[in-house]
Order: sequence, then C-alpha cells, then structure tokens
Amino acid sequence: MDEEYYMFRNEGSDNDILDDDEEASMSSTNPSEIDPFDSVYSNIPDITHILKLAENCKHCKARKFESETNGFCCCNG
Repeated sequence: MDEEYYMFRNEGSDNDILDDDEEASMSSTNPSEIDPFDSVYSNIPDITHILKLAENCKHCKARKFESETNGFCCCNG
C-alpha cells in the first residue's frame, strides 16, 4: 500500500459497510419497492406548460411549434 492509503484510511465513509440498523431496515423492504430514482423525480411538478403544435414543415416534415419562425428547422430547403 502507498503512503496516501495510510494517510487517509480513517477518513470518509465506506459504502460497503452498513450499520445493523440500516441492514435491518433494508431487509424488511422488498427490492421491487425500493426506487433508486425517487429523489430525482420527487420535485417534478404536476402541471407543465406545453407548447401548441403548428403545421409541420412542408419541406422536411419536421414538427413545428406555434411561435417558431418559418426557416427555423431547415431554412425552407
């Protein structure tokens, strides 16, 4: 082992080691009930603003939105 290992071996946490309390709480839940992305999706609003669609581009058939300019998708060919 190198010197850095000995310098920093007692700092930080080891994710592989769980306390007995954590192991007990983890074993009582079903693995299918645990959602690893729960914290990621917890702040998504119920209502979102969706832009209204306009007629597709006649040249390239790209989907366009109401406030989009005429040459935005393909510069009209």
